[in-house]
Amino acid sequence: LGNTCYLNAVLQGLLSLRPFTLDILSTSLPANANRPKDSFFSILRDLVADVLKKNHGVINPLKLKECIGRNAKRFEGYHQQDAHEFMGEVLNQLHEDLESTMKSLPPKEEASSKLAVHDEPEERFDSSALPTTKNFHCEVQHSLVCPHCGDTRHKNEYFRDFSLDFPEEQMNNPETVSLSQLLRLYFESQYVDYDCEKCSHSTVKVSHTIIELPRVLILHIKRFKPNLEAGRYDKRSDQVSVQERLSLAEFCDLNVRSPPPLTVTRQSCLPVDKENWDPLYASKLTHGVMGGGGTLKGLLPGFSEEEMIAEAVRQSLVEQEAMTLEAAVKKDINTSYQLHSVISHIGSTASSGHYICDAIDPATDRWKRYDDAMVNETPFSTIREEAETNGYIFFFLHEAAFRTLRDQSFS
Repeated sequence: LGNTCYLNAVLQGLLSLRPFTLDILSTSLPANANRPKDSFFSILRDLVADVLKKNHGVINPLKLKECIGRNAKRFEGYHQQDAHEFMGEVLNQLHEDLESTMKSLPPKEEASSKLAVHDEPEERFDSSALPTTKNFHCEVQHSLVCPHCGDTRHKNEYFRDFSLDFPEEQMNNPETVSLSQLLRLYFESQYVDYDCEKCSHSTVKVSHTIIELPRVLILHIKRFKPNLEAGRYDKRSDQVSVQERLSLAEFCDLNVRSPPPLTVTRQSCLPVDKENWDPLYASKLTHGVMGGGGTLKGLLPGFSEEEMIAEAVRQSLVEQEAMTLEAAVKKDINTSYQLHSVISHIGSTASSGHYICDAIDPATDRWKRYDDAMVNETPFSTIREEAETNGYIFFFLHEAAFRTLRDQSFS
């Protein structure tokens, strides 16, 4: 597929997120939804299902790349592209494809879809049920306060990721900054030119708080700066300390809402065949090559009646535990996240260099590096050291979801 390491790294980063892939596979649309077979969602869902199969050889995501290129011409060719821009395009096209399909459904067909709601006739589908919304949407409230009359206005905005700047003084300062420090800079209050709607004062103070947490927190480091003389974007290799655990508590509203709870059943994490189960399901994706373990077809075939009865009892306990956890979360919101994967850029400019992805399997606490045709287990100490100067996109999974995947895994 040409020079498409950016595609490999982004797909590995996204498809290593088990909550996201499970939501894609569990999203069902009516048979008469009149969708083309080459729709973005259909292609991505087939790709995810193939990744979860074992001993399938290799998978070439050419169809997905061509689909993206049809709607975004800059990704049509085979030249190096920016991984963050490509990730945004993947999530945008997935969201828009599902959203347009659901909005076009007549009420009867829509009622049969898992994305439907029945008590809001004006809004004929629940956008919060989309995989993109459930996993990546973070709601931020911007508060505009007039320093002259005290008038306060609120504006809410959704984010799928946060693009973090380096401090201005960092250009000539070799000291290491942390991701928490960059987030603190991002959420820092500032005065902006804005006419107060009450007294017409020309400036207001703007503060930002998170009012709904995402299940997956994506942080993008702005490492590329324009070089006007050379006509290119040069890379900043400033050191950023990589944290395995990150708290958003200081940026949250007192009544912040938790992300959607994650319930992992045995059916959703077991393959057709016990003997072929591989907990590290996404073992290879290189220049569009993937390999892995498991498939979601069938209802626990290969298991004895006693095992299935035991599973039914266990699932009942899981559901009760999920309800208890959700009730507890409402009282004491968990604002902590665990590092799940890192996309790094190795090189000096945006148009050259090489992208790799490092991802952890919560079930085993083992990290794997996806570097073109090579996939190897890699110590986190090595990943941390190299990501300090090359880390570009960081994926953090909400701690409750991370624990669910770790505790409810079957290896």
